Amino acid sequence: MQNLNTRRVANDWTDTKTIGVFESLLVEDKKAYKWWHEDLKATEPTMDRTDWTTVWKEFKKRWPPLPEPEEDLESKREELEQMRLQDGDLGTKVTYQGQELYSHVAFENQATCLANEIGDINSFLLPSIRNKLPEAVKNMLKSTGKRGQKPGRTSEKQ
Repeated sequence: MQNLNTRRVANDWTDTKTIGVFESLLVEDKKAYKWWHEDLKATEPTMDRTDWTTVWKEFKKRWPPLPEPEEDLESKREELEQMRLQDGDLGTKVTYQGQELYSHVAFENQATCLANEIGDINSFLLPSIRNKLPEAVKNMLKSTGKRGQKPGRTSEKQ
């Protein structure tokens, strides 16, 4: 239905032509064919079957768009917890979302993305991810100080 409407707009079809194409796409013995030729006439006898907007609206009422499937949050959490950055991967470049990035940057982007999708806005899963990082990365994180604090700064007022 969306494809048909896109073609309608792109080709500047009239309502009559669009409805004609719509009818030609209906296959006998299928639910939409029965709906158009029988059910709709019975349930909406006064409906203007020559007005594309009305036909489209009724079709969407009968067959609402399917929601995007959501991945199970638990499987995303497991995926995040199983992520590993290996010592041998440090200093190498990988392709991530069409860009060439260092492996640790891609890892961080992927982990952040998953954490956001899960809704881990308080970073509760962060310690378990940090524990699985290569020692060199963990040491670097330790040397930068507390989370949220820039290297070389202290939390005391100066």
